[in-house]
Amino acid sequence: MGSVANLRECRYRSQGKHCYFFRINNEVVIYATMKENIARLINHSCMPNCFARIMSFGEDEDRIILIAKKDVSAEDELIFDYRFEVDQNDELKVPCLCEAPNCKKFMN
Repeated sequence: MGSVANLRECRYRSQGKHCYFFRINNEVVIYATMKENIARLINHSCMPNCFARIMSFGEDEDRIILIAKKDVSAEDELIFDYRFEVDQNDELKVPCLCEAPNCKKFMN
């Protein structure tokens, strides 16, 4: 993640806030911690029913869209694979609680 994103993550964590970041590429990270919409609360799953895509709208405007992999009923929770980078340091591993049959046990 970029240096600004790292600084913000440290600041948010020191304030006891959750971090809602989505990496567009190596230089661009969307921050949804302070100014957000409800999509930031969509959970991770190792067996997702949606996937995220980056859509460009002009030169300087990228948006994240979620696309359903199959028909999703009104009662179904929207879930997608966060696709975190794998972290070899066990102390930094984020447990996965999705309970899918193919669960990787960690999101990173």
